[in-house]
Amino acid sequence: MSDELSRETIAVHAGRPPEGPLSPPVVLASNFRTYGYAREEGSPTWEAFEAAIGALEGGESVAFGSGMAAIAAVLEPLPVGARVVGPAIGYTVTRGLLGERAAAGRLAIDREARTMPRGASADDDRRNLRQARGLR
Repeated sequence: MSDELSRETIAVHAGRPPEGPLSPPVVLASNFRTYGYAREEGSPTWEAFEAAIGALEGGESVAFGSGMAAIAAVLEPLPVGARVVGPAIGYTVTRGLLGERAAAGRLAIDREARTMPRGASADDDRRNLRQARGLR
């Protein structure tokens, strides 16, 4: 996509074929391809989504079939001994994966209990969210 296009135009056109139907058909089956599994191999819907997000972000994107797959993909390439800031309170399986890798010496974990910046309150968070959505 050209740098001259607005983000709105990119959002409408990215990931869609230049000719033929406006959008590729939605493929909901996980076993889309006879030689693979859609979570590993992708599908036309998935590929269109990745192309659209990549165009909007100015690069390439990768979609995952689950949040844990995305988390594992981020952790896997880290060098041995990498420092990771992880949640003190969070999804049990994510904390378990971090703990397993730390126990094996693959990474060092800093547990963080805060969910908002210092000095921020839940009221600040709600107010900022409402402003971002154009609400009062």
